[in-house]
Amino acid sequence: MDTAAAGISVYGIALSKNASFDLFQALTQKTGGTFHPVLELRRGVSFEDVYGAMRTLHQSAGGRLQTPLRQVSITDLRDGTRYVLTRSTKGVRVHVDLQEQKLSSNHLIALMPRVRQAFEAQTIHLSGHATIKRVSANRWEVSDPYRYTISRSRNRLEITPQETGDEAGFTQLLYGMFSSLWDDSADWVFFAVFPVLLVYWLIVDVNRTAAHKFYRDRLSKAYLFRIIGSERVEHNDAQKLSDLNREGSAAPYHLINVALNLPDTKVPSLRGRLSDFFIFSKCFTGSIQTGYLETKQMEQYDGDLDLGTAMAISGGAAAPNMGDTTVKPLVFIMTLLNIRLGYWLPNPRIANDASWFTRIGLRRGPGPKYVLKEAIGKVHAQGKYVNVSDGGHIENLGIYELLRRHCKFIIAVDGEADPDMQFASLVKLQLYARLGMGIEIELDLEPIRKDAEGLSAQCWTLGKIRYGEGKLGYLLYIKSSVTGNEYEYVRAYRAKNPEFPHESTTEQFFTEAQFEAYRALGYQLGDELFANDQHLGEFKQLRTSST
Repeated sequence: MDTAAAGISVYGIALSKNASFDLFQALTQKTGGTFHPVLELRRGVSFEDVYGAMRTLHQSAGGRLQTPLRQVSITDLRDGTRYVLTRSTKGVRVHVDLQEQKLSSNHLIALMPRVRQAFEAQTIHLSGHATIKRVSANRWEVSDPYRYTISRSRNRLEITPQETGDEAGFTQLLYGMFSSLWDDSADWVFFAVFPVLLVYWLIVDVNRTAAHKFYRDRLSKAYLFRIIGSERVEHNDAQKLSDLNREGSAAPYHLINVALNLPDTKVPSLRGRLSDFFIFSKCFTGSIQTGYLETKQMEQYDGDLDLGTAMAISGGAAAPNMGDTTVKPLVFIMTLLNIRLGYWLPNPRIANDASWFTRIGLRRGPGPKYVLKEAIGKVHAQGKYVNVSDGGHIENLGIYELLRRHCKFIIAVDGEADPDMQFASLVKLQLYARLGMGIEIELDLEPIRKDAEGLSAQCWTLGKIRYGEGKLGYLLYIKSSVTGNEYEYVRAYRAKNPEFPHESTTEQFFTEAQFEAYRALGYQLGDELFANDQHLGEFKQLRTSST
């Protein structure tokens, strides 16, 4: 008879009339000789059909094959009866086993869906090699290769792990583990990808895989250049921070402000801000929370740190952790989408006191675990690396560090998007200066506020800085605003775009007309301010009195 037509299979392998025990031999060798296959009897197939097929298989082998398989278990799904077929030189002997009825896990699930639910509720996943034995009317035993006892009490199924004892030795345990791993051909994809993931975990610098790198290169090409001779201009991408302000240079001493993100800080005074002040300069890099490290040493630890990198960090507004502007529900999503314009920098405190082994690790760069820290907000100032981002995430005007140094004359240009003229950045600066250093800033903002037509009387105001103990400083505050005296094409652009000059800073793709409108407005504000002899005289007088 054609058993394939009858619908008999051994784990999906159809048995034909001329098949031999080689099939069972292959199955046994594949499983190390420790597993007995289960034959599934489909609807309409009787045990007599299977018995006849087994006898035909044995006869076709001529009784001469020597295989390790001596016994095959067959279960009839219709009534649960278990048959054991034992092979000998005389033929195939059959007996019915009523004491130990076993089903594969797939059959069990087909007969009892609630058992699957009970296993899934305890996050236990059975492989295709699991077996179940009925112990009593309300009790079963499952092996896969660990053994579980399932008890039924009223409407509940309870699963209890058991000691496997001598039955499940170390070899069988390993076999069960690996057989559950390789129970599908698609699993090999994981083991092919795993080495790649391991190499990524060990050697990849997450700063280089973030959007920061792309952003940094674009800013560098737009703003970093140097003049050679009288006419030649070239890109100055490799400018190091420690090489700024060389001897004979008339350039000011640069303080590049960034935010030190601390969402997991234990410092009570910083829990509301979730960040602190951090600076890059020619000589030192760091903050009060992390200590300071010589910039030249920091550049040795981080070979990517230069003026372009510091500038991109200071202007990288989009990041998972953004100081007091952090949107916690979006932290994980932004990390997942790799919207990371922030930067992981060696911790100055760790770098100052590091052993030679730690210093080698710092030069390797932050690994993928720091992306995980970024995603779950476990960012603080005690690790090997600290997370820094846009200085506007804590203070948008960049004045706080100048106040810390008691500068006598400060010029600040506020170009934030502030269509309602609420001066949010200035108000935050006044608050932080008062709370953190006891410094008071006095400014009259009325001349800058909008009138009914949306125009300001002037774009600047001069105020006083009271440092305490009689020490006085001055703040020239210039606000991006319109007075009605702008160039004609600037007024035309504003007529088409009423929010000008306070369009959202999320707009990163300026048109030619838009770019020129903002450039011309800034030029005109500065020209009107410093071309006025009265104003210029006042500023000169302040400068003289401050020296």
